[in-house]
Parts: sequence; structure tokens; C-alpha cells
Amino acid sequence: MAPLSAEDLKLLKEALDVKLRKEEVEHALGRVLRNRGLDFERYVLITSEVRGSRRKGESTEACARRLTEDR
Repeated sequence: MAPLSAEDLKLLKEALDVKLRKEEVEHALGRVLRNRGLDFERYVLITSEVRGSRRKGESTEACARRLTEDR
């Protein structure tokens, strides 16, 4: 897997910022991408990278936060 681009990390960070209580990060990301007119392929790319980067026992949201904080 290729690391996420700076733009993808920005989109992921925005999704984390607008995520509603008890909402999955993937759902928030989909909403952000639709609002910006971006395609489903971008969603798949970002979510695949986040899921593939998870550490043992780490949630998808925790992984997304870790990836956006590293940058």
C-alpha cells in the first residue's frame, strides 16, 4: 500500500473533525468526499490505507487519528 498523500490526510482529518457522535469514521469520510465532489475510488483508497495501517487491537478511528497526527 502506498502512504496517503498530504491531501488525503487532510480529507481524513476533516472527516475526524466533522464526525458525529457514535458515527463510524468511514461514514464521515464518505460525507466529506461527497461534499467536495470527489469519487468513490478516493474513498476506497483512503479507507483501505487506514484499515491496512491498523495495529493489533486498534480501532479504525484510533488508526485514522494516529495517521493524521503523525503528519
